[in-house]
This record gives sequence, C-alpha cells and structure tokens, in this order.
Amino acid sequence: MKKDKFSVLIVGLGDIGLSYDLITKSNNILTHVKAIKKHSSFNLIGAVDINFNKRKLFRKKYNLPVFSSVKESFLSLKPDIITIAVPTKNHFKVLKEITNYSKPKIILCEK
Repeated sequence: MKKDKFSVLIVGLGDIGLSYDLITKSNNILTHVKAIKKHSSFNLIGAVDINFNKRKLFRKKYNLPVFSSVKESFLSLKPDIITIAVPTKNHFKVLKEITNYSKPKIILCEK
C-alpha cells in the first residue's frame, strides 16, 4: 500500500531552509520549506533551529511546531524524512543527533 504523503522535518531555518522565500515576492521556490509545502507527496510537520527569532518567524508563517533541538522535536514528531539545512561544519553533529533519537526513512543533507 502506497503512503499518501511523507512527513518532513526541516533542521535549520536559515537562508536556504526558510528565509529566501520570505524576502522575495517571486513565485520561484528558493527554500526547502516552500518546496516541501508545494509538493503533493510531502507534509511539512515541523522544524528545528537554535535561533529564537527564526523559530518565531517559522511558527508565525506556517503555524507548525518548531523546536530548539533535534532531541526535543522527536518527543512529539516522527518524521519520515529529515532535511538537514545547517552550515556544513555542523552536518555530522546534527546527523549523529538525529540517528540517536530517530530512524527516518530518508535524511537529506543539503549543500
């Protein structure tokens, strides 16, 4: 049986994670959040970012759960797919944290 939609969690709400699409009037898709929201096979279920202001902006725009840590997000969310959109130097740290608390079907490390 085919699943209707895959649940997605975004880790990192920086430029490519969220911000580029908020600062332009373009209909183009410039961020992971907008790409996931627009695709019929995905359901954005939340996000993670260490920055309070980015979390606040995401919550206001999308009215979805947003967390300050990966561990905290897994207490209430069980994503099928996780997109890591943090600075490259932090990819391994975030990847290790994800695999300590979750076993998603797919992890996408962008860059």
